[in-house]
Amino acid sequence: MKRTKMSVGIVVVLVSLLASGVHAAWREQLTVGEMTVEKTLNVTGAATLASNLTVAGSVAVSGTIDGVPGAANSATTGVSEVSLSVSYAQVPKFVMNVTDLSVPIINGNGGTGTNWTGGVKILDLAEGLWDIESVLVSDVILATNLVIAASEGGDWSLGTAIAAGDTLTGTAVDLCPATSSDTWATTNSGYLATGALFDGTATALDVFFNLSVDSGDISATTTATVSSATITIVGKQCGDD
Repeated sequence: MKRTKMSVGIVVVLVSLLASGVHAAWREQLTVGEMTVEKTLNVTGAATLASNLTVAGSVAVSGTIDGVPGAANSATTGVSEVSLSVSYAQVPKFVMNVTDLSVPIINGNGGTGTNWTGGVKILDLAEGLWDIESVLVSDVILATNLVIAASEGGDWSLGTAIAAGDTLTGTAVDLCPATSSDTWATTNSGYLATGALFDGTATALDVFFNLSVDSGDISATTTATVSSATITIVGKQCGDD
């Protein structure tokens, strides 16, 4: 057999030899569509397979075989199979445009040194473990009313629980920390500094927009209004138990 790059005629001869069970060796470049080897195939150079390689004996490789799992690039190996599945799923993004959102302010005893707080649910997440990568709350504008004047102040936050007591803390701020709005009518933004896992496998997670009015600024329950805001949450559900 001539030891140069294989021509069409030589391919026919080689395939005939292989089909009859004869040992075959090639030292330069071998390019075939489909090959069946009943005994031994020795490759010193490189082999490129456009289709299938079926081996009843063994494969000895000094160079490389393109299209065969990596294990076949060792000295001598039998038939092997590699199965790979890759999924490129886009991480879900939740974008909420808030307009005139009413937030009941019901916790506290204003005028005696403590803040007043309240919150409202804005999103239900599906039950499961959630990997929240980022949260951005931008361009928050709070509206004034007869109880809350523009010169007064407070804070807002995003959390997996509604605000309770007289401060925004704990799960009331676990999606976006308390962000100052002093004075009340100031436009501001906030974000989650570090992504985190949130366990909603037993009970599905909720998202709350929470507000706090500074002590002394109000002396009774009221309903505050978020005139506008844009809330973007990026995260994926990792499964459920």
